[in-house]
Amino acid sequence: MIFHRFHFPQGVPVSTVENDAALRRVCKVFRELPDEQCSLADMPRVCEAANLPLYWKHPIFMSLTKGEPRRASLIDFTAWWRAMTSIAHDEAARFIYTLSGGSRSFVTREDLYGMVMDIMHTHPGLEFCREAVDFHDKYCDVVSPQINRKICFYYIIMPIVT
Repeated sequence: MIFHRFHFPQGVPVSTVENDAALRRVCKVFRELPDEQCSLADMPRVCEAANLPLYWKHPIFMSLTKGEPRRASLIDFTAWWRAMTSIAHDEAARFIYTLSGGSRSFVTREDLYGMVMDIMHTHPGLEFCREAVDFHDKYCDVVSPQINRKICFYYIIMPIVT
């Protein structure tokens, strides 16, 4: 008797062909950059090529550079992409992998902080927040639990209900 696996806690595996196609598109972006390295400012193009959400650019960049003050190389991205796609298959799992650095199956306020700050500084609808530096930590304190609730709902509760 053969039992087929039906429970995919990290999402249904994506085909290698699809992941490799995304990586080839990212390679093309890196080849167009000076020294084939990207800065945080180049990450929107990288995210678009990889079919990743725009506002993941900061946590992805931090994962690529290990938080060091340097530009990211194609080698950095390829290593991160291969590790991430071997474990995390759907958008929710990839989000958690990216924010936690692949070390946990959950995210913390600290994991979300850099992304929320980046969104606050780059999203056109949050322009009013940029000048109020005292407000930044409070904004993160309010937004982080809301993101965690959404993750919990879509990643944990929805699969149980459906």
